[in-house]
Amino acid sequence: MGQSPSTADLPAVLAEAVQPWIDVVEAASFGMGQDVMRVAAEAVIGLQERVVMTPDLESVIADARLASDELGISLDREGFDPSKSRAGALAALNALILPLHEARPNERAKGLGHGW
Repeated sequence: MGQSPSTADLPAVLAEAVQPWIDVVEAASFGMGQDVMRVAAEAVIGLQERVVMTPDLESVIADARLASDELGISLDREGFDPSKSRAGALAALNALILPLHEARPNERAKGLGHGW
């Protein structure tokens, strides 16, 4: 399995948005593909509601979402080994964590007191 992404150095509000996504990618088993895709979608919305979106950030979010969806599909396929899909999703989440360190709160987040 790929290296587990760490949200330890992220602002708490971003870690709270991303950690459930990481958790489901790490723990989901056969038949849980829809859960993986749902949690990934919710995390993406959470990030979009909190962060100023740049083209680079949008790209890594899209890559992580795609990789998570691929994992979800593999988990719902009988007799399919999801280990490569899980490793790919974890790698994509690791790639997402890096630019989140540079991310800035958007106006909505600032209005809710979520500056960092």
